[in-house]
Amino acid sequence: DDDDDDDDDDEDDDNTTTISTTEPIDVEKLKSTVFDGWGHSYNEFRKILYHWKSTYFSSLKSGDTIFESGCGSGLNLLMTADILKESANVHNLKVYGIEYVTESVVDANIILGQVLAVTGGGAELGAPICRGDATDLFYIPSDLFDLSYTGYIDPIYDPLNLHIKLGRDVEWEDFCHEDGTPNKNGKLDQELVENWYAKWVGELVRITKPGKPIVIEQVSRPTCDDEFDWGGVSKDWWDGAIGTYGWDVDGDSIVMEDLYPHRKRSRYNVFMVKNEKN
Repeated sequence: DDDDDDDDDDEDDDNTTTISTTEPIDVEKLKSTVFDGWGHSYNEFRKILYHWKSTYFSSLKSGDTIFESGCGSGLNLLMTADILKESANVHNLKVYGIEYVTESVVDANIILGQVLAVTGGGAELGAPICRGDATDLFYIPSDLFDLSYTGYIDPIYDPLNLHIKLGRDVEWEDFCHEDGTPNKNGKLDQELVENWYAKWVGELVRITKPGKPIVIEQVSRPTCDDEFDWGGVSKDWWDGAIGTYGWDVDGDSIVMEDLYPHRKRSRYNVFMVKNEKN
């Protein structure tokens, strides 16, 4: 749904490639294929995320544990281990993740099972990728991982179910005035989107060790701020969310960077640190 300026943007549409369960993976072909809803190949997106990951994942040491919520086909986990091996000589990471889409769970286990150790400096799956709901990780203990992150918070489409009332797909104008401010429906929709984000992030905070990082990548802006992307949250939302939703996070630790700094509209990445225990 992007305009001409953003036609190669990183939407997470369902355009993943099915991985063979019997044929060995051709790693170079895998890295050069547009894959996993990024709108880029692995190699292209690696260049885009290299500075971010090499800077804000740099607290990780060899043998540490990382977790990705909503890991898709596992390529972001693979890329993280790959970049850290090159940028910081980090080896032997223990990699964990969950994904809601069953086909992607299968693909992730195949890809990471075959490619992770070689590409990621001896990194290995701490457990098989399993199917799960990113907003309810009840089966994962608190304070467990050295870094927890998500490569993308999947949007909730029309949480008000306006399409039923209208008898058609919803459009930007159903939520926003011409000047880009939300109407009544837009305000209600945004509140539900923010609650969705808060649950997803709150679980990442809970399962991360005290004093360790939580990272959220590819955050979309609110619907009325960008009609060509899925609805997300503003940069201003994060500071208030810590108190509103009771996240155990150091507010002074929050850092944000645009994914595409040269664009007037860009998704952005968020870094923050869980509070140390008293």
